[in-house]
Amino acid sequence: MKAVQGDPNWNLVTDTYIEPNNFAELFSLLVPCHPKGEGKERTILVWKEKEFYKEENLAAFIVYGMNKVKNLPQFHKDEIPTLVRILRLCQEIGWYEEANAFMIAQGLAEFVHTSLEYETWDLLTQSVALNYLIIKYRIGELTDRDIEIWDRVKFNEKCITDCKHLLSHKEVLEFTFFYMCKRAKSLSKEQLNSDMMSLAMYCNTFVYDLYTHDLLRKYRKCTDFLSYYGPSQAVLACQRAVLSQISDRLDPLKTTHVDDYLYVMKEMMEHMTIGVMDRYGHFIGKLLSYVPFFEMIQVPQHAYYCEELLYICKGIEYKGGCCKTHKYPKMNA
Repeated sequence: MKAVQGDPNWNLVTDTYIEPNNFAELFSLLVPCHPKGEGKERTILVWKEKEFYKEENLAAFIVYGMNKVKNLPQFHKDEIPTLVRILRLCQEIGWYEEANAFMIAQGLAEFVHTSLEYETWDLLTQSVALNYLIIKYRIGELTDRDIEIWDRVKFNEKCITDCKHLLSHKEVLEFTFFYMCKRAKSLSKEQLNSDMMSLAMYCNTFVYDLYTHDLLRKYRKCTDFLSYYGPSQAVLACQRAVLSQISDRLDPLKTTHVDDYLYVMKEMMEHMTIGVMDRYGHFIGKLLSYVPFFEMIQVPQHAYYCEELLYICKGIEYKGGCCKTHKYPKMNA
């Protein structure tokens, strides 16, 4: 463990420090108060949260937590969440080797492997498994055995939304892009298309996180790499549609490789197949119905793309029906 001097700055997480007697109390000391309210109160909480995650402050909390777990009563309902919280905090400052040693010492790696014997996993088990994969990826110790773990946890939106304190979504996204590329060569075309559509839907749900964590370029590089393995053009167009939602809202002079949303919609529907539409119709409709679609009609070229889209879809029932439902209610499909 890296040497850290001094006690944690308890003012960042509590008004009055009280020594924890169980894992629930320790967990509360490892989570800053979420900004709430307004005015001065909110400003202070925002500042405290930001300060908490700085390495010079966070390192002391991690070391404190790692030492304190040795002295707390085991088999508490909050024991595993607290241990996983410490793993997640280690990732925040790049302590992957320390996280791996802690994970093994606390039996979490064994916990993940043992859990493979069970058919279903709850969200906590999935959170442990995702942290396990991230840490093993960062220290270069992934094995073929980890494929089964990945298949259990990939593209799990509920795990991300319900376990925010246990997972770094930035780390989850970066691992996802890496592992998708690593696995691509061994996948059938059908499985590759399926996984890439799942990736598109997942990234579409968390498109704000892609932007705030500055992962748009990594997402694009991932999809560009996957394109070498021959996924369908409709699937590739869906990836570009997710990316272009944000790209079209950015300053073209400061953004590399900007997609025009209307052009991508036209391209997506041009390559759309009835098989993809039947399986992912709701998602395709969602992409068609986004507000930027209308807001982007500002120059003659955009109007041309709209006409092209209508021409491509008109007379083809499954394409025209989708446009009619989600974007052009008055269109005679």
